[in-house]
Amino acid sequence: MRKTSFEYHIHGYRYAPESFHIYKGLPGQEKTELPLSDEQRYQMGYLYLTQGIKSAVDYVCLLYTSDA
Repeated sequence: MRKTSFEYHIHGYRYAPESFHIYKGLPGQEKTELPLSDEQRYQMGYLYLTQGIKSAVDYVCLLYTSDA
């Protein structure tokens, strides 16, 4: 049996990095929004615009693994 990985979706407005939101879920299922502070959303949006989606997702994963 193959391990299923999560899918991430990022939505936001290019000129306002603090407006970005990230959603996480399994393929074929409803995605849930990950709660982030305004500062964290700004940083995630900035990374998404300047370095790409992988950097933004890695940043959010780092936030959630450091809390645990």
